[in-house]
Amino acid sequence: MLFSCRNAPIAMLKVLLILATFVSITVLFYTTFAPDREVQPTSYSTTPPEAITLSAPWLRFFSAFSFTLPVLIVDGDLLRSIVLGASPEENLARKLLVAVDEKYRGVTVSEDDDKLSVVYYSKTRTERDYWLFEMGGNETRAMLPFDLYSSSHLFLPSDIRTFLDDWKFARFIECNVLLERNSTEKRTIPLSFMRNLAELRDFIKGRRARLTLAGGTLLGWFRECSLIPHTTDIDFFIRAEEYSPSIRADLDARQSPYKLFRIYGTPSDSYELSINVKRAQEVNIDLFFLYTTANESFVGGLAWYTRKKYKWSYPRITSLCTADLLGRLFYVPCNTKEVLDMEYGNWQKDSPSSDFVWYKSHRNVAENGFFTKEEMKQMRAFG
Repeated sequence: MLFSCRNAPIAMLKVLLILATFVSITVLFYTTFAPDREVQPTSYSTTPPEAITLSAPWLRFFSAFSFTLPVLIVDGDLLRSIVLGASPEENLARKLLVAVDEKYRGVTVSEDDDKLSVVYYSKTRTERDYWLFEMGGNETRAMLPFDLYSSSHLFLPSDIRTFLDDWKFARFIECNVLLERNSTEKRTIPLSFMRNLAELRDFIKGRRARLTLAGGTLLGWFRECSLIPHTTDIDFFIRAEEYSPSIRADLDARQSPYKLFRIYGTPSDSYELSINVKRAQEVNIDLFFLYTTANESFVGGLAWYTRKKYKWSYPRITSLCTADLLGRLFYVPCNTKEVLDMEYGNWQKDSPSSDFVWYKSHRNVAENGFFTKEEMKQMRAFG
């Protein structure tokens, strides 16, 4: 025998101590060196959709149209009536706005076509991640795909409140190729990084906010339908009224796919969050919260060591539109040209990013006081 019965408890204790030490070392190694797992943002702090159900009177109302092919209801007034629990009879006096897949163009939609206003839409394609709605005239609207409620040929947005909120900002505007680039020109940010930006867009949208192109990113889209090849970071606005604590908290969470390395200002004053993607940390993304008053819209900035605040003023940005940036849908100010005119002046001419100084190169920047030492304690400079 290797040991006597009298020594068995001591030997067993040694074995247990060795096992406990091994487990502790393994856990320490994993938590310290193992890469963070990618998780879907919905796993920890997104707002669940509000799925609809149609009452019997509404089902009878739609059934009376005798739709002969699939139709999507995009009539804002009618959808609002459903959400508010109003009676269908209130919607009988006017034409119903419906969207039909473009493959049915020219096909009869209903036995009562004269009671309908029909627009055509197309879903996502390999070259784009959004739906397009041809509203007639020169108007087009674009939206990210959304879940649908269906009953026979009838389709409605499953989450009507979110649809209505997105629909009012869905007007689609085109970019301009005003500056031709050599296709072989070296890029600081690879175009493949657009996938990460689309994921961030969805992450922020899950917290009831909208990523809006800003700064050099907005300029690149408007002037050349792309990212500026020599730009070194990405800029977005988020409207201050869309702020919620979950945006900062979820960006900063351990399971987040992002690293929040800089927090400047406060939600009510010059708020700025700077992040990068954990799997692609070479590109910084700045999220500037956009404040709007009776006279202007503006964002803020901070010189950390001096506590000095800066302010970038814009014409009032009161409405957002949608835009295609390399096949991905983002929001832009509907008055983009006026925004760029105020920020850059002669923005049609390219200027090297290496010549750019963040606190003085913009035409619309001004000093704006100081943060107190006490306020600075709530901020973060180096993550």
